[in-house]
Amino acid sequence: MLEVAMRGMQTELLTEGQMLSLVCSAAAGADTMACELALEMGVPVNLILPKRRERFMKDFTAYGPQVWKRVEWLLEAVENNLHGSSVEVVPDSVNEPECYEWVNRLILARSRAFLVVWDGMDTGLPAGTGSLVRKVRAGDCPYVFLNTQCPDLIESRGLSRYS
Repeated sequence: MLEVAMRGMQTELLTEGQMLSLVCSAAAGADTMACELALEMGVPVNLILPKRRERFMKDFTAYGPQVWKRVEWLLEAVENNLHGSSVEVVPDSVNEPECYEWVNRLILARSRAFLVVWDGMDTGLPAGTGSLVRKVRAGDCPYVFLNTQCPDLIESRGLSRYS
């Protein structure tokens, strides 16, 4: 589902003379999978982290060491500019939970189209995926939303492949 959508977006952008790049954080789950896939496809990844690596690592303790190892590999690849990738970290002066809100604001500001993978559950929190989805829907950028709970449910706007 994710790979088909990313490759479709890449093809559509290429036919318009544009290049695909991924702007996201590195949360466990869809963020990590999207980053890995983008790098495999040769697509630059522009990571936006809510905090420095040492502090960010603590967010992964509940997932076990294997999940952090995947994220650590991504961080190293991006920090080494693989495929022109880059990393940006929210300033240390921004505390939780505001640092996660900053990530969403920066993703919104740096993106021209959105591919969002989520479970469709909106917690109402200002830093969650649901918050990002609400803001994308309210804007005018093209998007594709993939629902992990119902893979056949694809919501899109402005991308001919999905409309």
